[in-house]
Amino acid sequence: MNARNRLGFQLVAVLCYTLSCSSSTEPGNHPPSGSVTAPSDGAVFFLGDTVEIVATASDGDGRVVQVVFYLNGRHLVSDSTAPYSLTWYTQDTGIDDYVVRAAIVDDRGAVG
Repeated sequence: MNARNRLGFQLVAVLCYTLSCSSSTEPGNHPPSGSVTAPSDGAVFFLGDTVEIVATASDGDGRVVQVVFYLNGRHLVSDSTAPYSLTWYTQDTGIDDYVVRAAIVDDRGAVG
C-alpha cells in the first residue's frame, strides 16, 4: 500500500482560527456550539470508501438553522436538519490528509 492508496483524516470540530468566526448580528446572542462526532480523529479510509461525517450542534439562546461542512477548506454541503451529516465518497485527489470542519449557524446569525 502506498500513500496514495489511503486517506488519513484529521477531524477539526467547529474550529475557527480567528475571532471573526464567532460572530453575532445581535447584541447578547451567543454563538452555537457542537462537534464532529464521526468519523473518529485519525481514521484511515481507502480510495472508493464511503465516509459518513456526522456533527452535533446546539444553541443555548436560540436554535440551530444549519451546519456547514468543509473538507480542507472547501464547502461540501449545508445541512439544516438534525442529525447533521453527509456522505462523502473518497477519491484520488493527490491529497493524503484531510481536515473536516463544521460551522454552525443559529437563528439570529451567530456562527460557531
